[in-house]
Amino acid sequence: MSLPDSLAQPLGLLRNSSLIFALAAVLGLGYPSPAKWPEPLITPALFLMMLFSMTEIDLKARGDLHGALTGFGINYLLLSGLILGMSFSLKDEALRQGFVVMAAVPPAIAVLPLSKLLEGDANLSLYAETICYLASLVLMPAIILLFTGIAGASFTYIIKIILSLILLPIIGSRFLMKARIDPVPPINLGFFW
Repeated sequence: MSLPDSLAQPLGLLRNSSLIFALAAVLGLGYPSPAKWPEPLITPALFLMMLFSMTEIDLKARGDLHGALTGFGINYLLLSGLILGMSFSLKDEALRQGFVVMAAVPPAIAVLPLSKLLEGDANLSLYAETICYLASLVLMPAIILLFTGIAGASFTYIIKIILSLILLPIIGSRFLMKARIDPVPPINLGFFW
């Protein structure tokens, strides 16, 4: 069964990730003030993007542990090391502490949806992201304490993020798989939001 032309055309545009990203960038830079009102909906948008990104992931398949650990190493050794190295050249203490926090946090949750859109290995992204988030329970407060002397990283916050943006979307995606909805338009809409 095919969609009527009145619906097929807009859905075709929503599948065009390049167009959606370019439109979001132009509107965001050209008209930044309206971007403040949807701010409370960012976490729900991330949840939906993760939900749709995981619909085609086979959770029974064995993950590439070596690849996932490589992703973890790239994030926490290479990227965090580079950010921490740059932070030492900053004279402003508040800015330096911001860089330390940026080095301590796990990778952006949007890695999995981007992997899906760019036709990368979504299973590998999921496994690497999960390892990074679980390790961040220890690494995030340790890095912040070691480099700033401030013990303020919240375990509760990290657990909440793991539950709401990784575990719940995994569970929900198993039900959504049966609906056979094309995941690309909702992911693109989430990035646009």
